[in-house]
Amino acid sequence: MKYIVGAGVLGAVVVIAAVALPELRPGASSGRAGPDTFRAAAASLRSGYEISVTRAEAATRVTRSEALATAKNESRFLGGDLEDAHLVYFTDPYYGKVRRGRPPKPFFKHRLSWLVLFRHGTQWVSGPMSTRPPSKPARVGVAAFVDATTGAFLTTMTIADLP
Repeated sequence: MKYIVGAGVLGAVVVIAAVALPELRPGASSGRAGPDTFRAAAASLRSGYEISVTRAEAATRVTRSEALATAKNESRFLGGDLEDAHLVYFTDPYYGKVRRGRPPKPFFKHRLSWLVLFRHGTQWVSGPMSTRPPSKPARVGVAAFVDATTGAFLTTMTIADLP
């Protein structure tokens, strides 16, 4: 907890005020995205892509605000309202180096990353060619991953829209 204390003079009265502010740890929410948002995103990543994310508490070279800026720039084509970033260990078992007759060797295995979440993104649903244009875009959540050590953009994917 951080405290901000201020004093001033209002007319002939001395005013002293104190405000308590909770400190944010890496991976902690800024208040907009609660634990339910993180859990919903993690569940969607697991069921849709078999990707696992677990919360991390580690020192990083890349700050939350740098990760937010990178993800916003790289995921701009999907739109959406920026939600928050969570420090996680990220594993994608299917994206990796293909090996003959064996499962791929993952590029992202327990990778310390920022998971940046967006809500209310848009994605046009496409299918077989038809004479009618698509009805309207689907509302989706967006999960973007930024490397917490280098600041490099790793990947982005659509998930179920966030609560």
